[in-house]
Amino acid sequence: MTDHGELAAQSVLVCVGPSTQAFLEPLGAVIPVDRVPGLLAVTSPTSAPLRRVVHAPGLHLRPDATGGLLLGAEDVDTLASNSGSPVALGELLLERAARVFPVARQLKVADRRIGVRPMPGDRHTIAGRIPGFTNAWMIATHSGITLGPLLGRLVADEIVRAAPSPVLAPFRPDRFLTSAATA
Repeated sequence: MTDHGELAAQSVLVCVGPSTQAFLEPLGAVIPVDRVPGLLAVTSPTSAPLRRVVHAPGLHLRPDATGGLLLGAEDVDTLASNSGSPVALGELLLERAARVFPVARQLKVADRRIGVRPMPGDRHTIAGRIPGFTNAWMIATHSGITLGPLLGRLVADEIVRAAPSPVLAPFRPDRFLTSAATA
């Protein structure tokens, strides 16, 4: 629905992050995507900008639009969801960042953000046609910032060219139909 009336689409791609399960339920599609809390810390601007995403033991970091770093870690997400102090957890992330990216030793935590992210039921990306629909696809992943461009291109190719990508074979939503049938 738009300001100019209703539009009909030939195909639909569902990418609604942590709202995936709630969005799919009225359609009768049951694809397990949980909502998990996560904490990200943003640092003050760096003197030597980071130009890539870095995954290190106990930490992931990437450039932030402010010129600083965006820091996170799965174990810290767990601590944050169990009422851990965002201030203390932000400092813990900064300490870990300094071990990986020495420039971070001079930085301060400028902001802490607690959000909710999608987590596929088996912890692996879900991408492809929604079972039971001929014109509906979905993408749900915990790694959207790193996988988003690739997933978008592969699923767009499937929708536009009607040629399923073999790269996405292990990530298809219909894998959950087998699990549900055997459970």
